[in-house]
Amino acid sequence: YVGVIIYALGAFSMALGVVLQKYSINREHIIHPDPSSQRPLPKQPLWVLGIILYGASGGLLSAALGFAAQSLLTPLMSIVIISNALLARFLLYEPITKRDTISIGIIVIAVIATTVSAPSVEQKPTTEELIELYKEAGFIVYVILLLILLSFFYIANKRIGKKKLNHEDTTAREDFLYAFSFGASAGCWGGLTVTMMKSAITIIQDKIN
Repeated sequence: YVGVIIYALGAFSMALGVVLQKYSINREHIIHPDPSSQRPLPKQPLWVLGIILYGASGGLLSAALGFAAQSLLTPLMSIVIISNALLARFLLYEPITKRDTISIGIIVIAVIATTVSAPSVEQKPTTEELIELYKEAGFIVYVILLLILLSFFYIANKRIGKKKLNHEDTTAREDFLYAFSFGASAGCWGGLTVTMMKSAITIIQDKIN
C-alpha cells in the first residue's frame, strides 16, 4: 500500500495548495483593503507555498502509479473533495451543510470499500501488450466517446458562459449544465491523463527491467 499512501498525500497536498492560495488572497484583502496597496500574488508567501504544494501533488500522484494499480488509486482522488471541504471550513470559514456532510460520508465509505476490494497483486503488461491494448476496438470507442463528451461540454460551457457574461437570462437547466460542465470536463481529462501516465510509467519500468 505504498502507492496508496503516496497517492493520498498527493491528493491532500493538492487540496491544501488550492486552499492556501485562496486563504492568502482573502488575507491580503483583509490586511490591505485598498487594492493599490495589495501585494501581487508572487510576493505573498502563503500563495507561493500553495502553488508549490499544488505542483508537488502532481509529482506524488504520478509517482504513486509506479507502486499500485490504477484501479486502486483513481478512486482515492476523492480525497481532494473531502480535504478541500474540511480545509475550507477551518481555514476559509466556509460552512459545511448537512448535505455536504452526508456526501462526504458516502465518499469515505466508497473509498474504503474500493481500497479493501481492490486486487492486492497488480498485473503489469509489457510495452508490446500495452500497444496491442490501445489498438483494441473497446479503447478506440472509449476515446471517441470521450472526445464527443468533451466537445459537448466545451460548447455548452462557452455558449452558457457567454450568456452569463452578457448578463442574459439563463434557465435552471442551463445553470446546472454550466456548473456540471466544469467538473465533468475535469473528470474526463483526469481519467485519460491518469491512464496515459500509468502507461508511460509501466513502459519506463519495462524498459529498465
